[in-house]
Amino acid sequence: MPDTPDMELVQEFARSGSETAFGEIVRRHLNLVHSVALRCTGHDGDAQDVTQAVFILLARKAGGLSAKTVLPGWLYETTRYTASRLHRTNIRRHAREQEAYMQSTLNDGASGNDASAKAWAQLAPHLEAAMSGLTESDRALLVLRFYQNQTAAKAAAQLGIGEDAAHKRLARALEKLRTLFTQRGITLSAATIAAAVSAHSVSAAPAGMAAKITSAGVVAAVLAHGTGWISVATLQKAAVGLLLAAAVGWLSYQTHETISLRDQIQTLKQGQAPLLVTIQQLQRERDAATSRAESLKDDLVKINIDNHELIRLRGEVGVLRQTQLTQPVPAPQTAVVHYDVITRHETTVIGMVNLDDYKAVTLEFNDWFPGGRSSTRSRAFLHEGQSFDDDQVKDAYVKIEIIKIEFAKGLIHARENGASVTYRFETKQNSDANLEAVTLRLHDSSLKGVFDLYSILSDGSHTLLIHPDARKKMPVDIAANPQSKAEAIQFLVGWLNDQGITIVPDGNDLEQIVPGALVKNVHPGATALPAPKPGEDLQSGFISFENADFEHVRDIYAALIGRKIIQNGPVSATISLQTRNSLSRAEVIYAFDVLLGWQGVKIVPVDSKTSKVVRFNATAQR
Repeated sequence: MPDTPDMELVQEFARSGSETAFGEIVRRHLNLVHSVALRCTGHDGDAQDVTQAVFILLARKAGGLSAKTVLPGWLYETTRYTASRLHRTNIRRHAREQEAYMQSTLNDGASGNDASAKAWAQLAPHLEAAMSGLTESDRALLVLRFYQNQTAAKAAAQLGIGEDAAHKRLARALEKLRTLFTQRGITLSAATIAAAVSAHSVSAAPAGMAAKITSAGVVAAVLAHGTGWISVATLQKAAVGLLLAAAVGWLSYQTHETISLRDQIQTLKQGQAPLLVTIQQLQRERDAATSRAESLKDDLVKINIDNHELIRLRGEVGVLRQTQLTQPVPAPQTAVVHYDVITRHETTVIGMVNLDDYKAVTLEFNDWFPGGRSSTRSRAFLHEGQSFDDDQVKDAYVKIEIIKIEFAKGLIHARENGASVTYRFETKQNSDANLEAVTLRLHDSSLKGVFDLYSILSDGSHTLLIHPDARKKMPVDIAANPQSKAEAIQFLVGWLNDQGITIVPDGNDLEQIVPGALVKNVHPGATALPAPKPGEDLQSGFISFENADFEHVRDIYAALIGRKIIQNGPVSATISLQTRNSLSRAEVIYAFDVLLGWQGVKIVPVDSKTSKVVRFNATAQR
């Protein structure tokens, strides 16, 4: 029976109610379920309750599980959901107990000096939350490979996939897990995470727990399925045995709890004195903070009074200026919202994407001031539920939130600064367009709008390096009928080719956009970048430059390479770069080298501490 597959044991138990089969299942997976429950609840008593509930659920649902079910994955998911429900019920009562218990657990687990234990001390409080960010299939694979320490071949066999596919999925799942931990401020390599989870994620459950759970599971299954499995006499024996086991277990548990509580009381008494000192110090700090808050409240009241007076004066000035206007401000084409007497805001729909797997609109924002003066226009590509803060213009701030897009009616429901407003797709130029026959529309746009749309539809998987000659100013008016993201991307690539612009892949994270005539001069080199060292932090953050001058870029470049850069004379070069995905340090340096090289600028090393700026004729490359 130790070699019998999990699901054969489950099916045997479902057919005959075999206590031996169910006991073998409990023996195999008790430590996994209890360890996950303990991390999710932070309380040993709750963890035992969750563990028993999970195996009772297994006993009741054994007959309904498919033969292809991966039992460790099913147990892991059920434990997370059961613990989550219990945790929501007891969250207030257990908050302080969980924090103290987790700190004690981490201190015990990280008592050694090895890297795995230290890494586990960081990972443990966040492991199950990070695992919830993965797909169920990825979680099942990680549970088999690292929670239960099965070989990749054995895990692949249980999941019904090839060993090579299992290795690739493991690598991707670990990389996703590393990214989720990085977002929580925990920077560790995928190998370190794998080692820590493999060594520490599953610990031994309390002694005697397996027998109690086995008996409880068998009785629960009998109550759920009737007595068709066993005779009345056998059921009576099982009930008597269960009562005896429960009585002995209860007495043992109460004795253990009494001793444990006695030790805890003694420990609390010893630590009471320094806690009292700390409480007194905190009370003094609270009183001081309350006093400061009262003072700041008085200052805030005064500031609010001054602000109201300033708004009143601005309104009076705006009225006076309005009386001097000789030329009326042109009427907007779409909804106009007046926020005060000195500004007026207009939002216009200039683009739409109505695909089967993605829906969004492009909005253009403009603001007018007294005298006909208009602000610089700004644009945003937004989907349902997304917001945009138009804070680029002083005194013209507005927040747009897209609520619902109704393509069939040509309507966009939104909120501007909290007020409900509805836009229409029609403008003067495209009012006759048949919106039902068009799924991709860009009106009065530019090449930058096309590049942005291409990057968004590609899910930001690549950062675009755009050649200066591919940034030419030209009007863009596109109407097409793709049905999915893939078709829309294919259409945009073809449209750019028609304009003499080509997209050249460069490694895994970059793409170069160049005029078609220069494709023969493009030599992608991202794949030749040096491999990162083990444990090196590859996250360089996100960068957004629009026509940044060379001096600004030079200072960032110097910080990246860790050298001083010598520059003789001014350099007339600008950088426009917006990263869509996270790049390594080497990739960011490479991107700067490509963009500067197109403008005849190169930064070369002089020695271990210094580099210099070299200018050359880039015309030959064009």
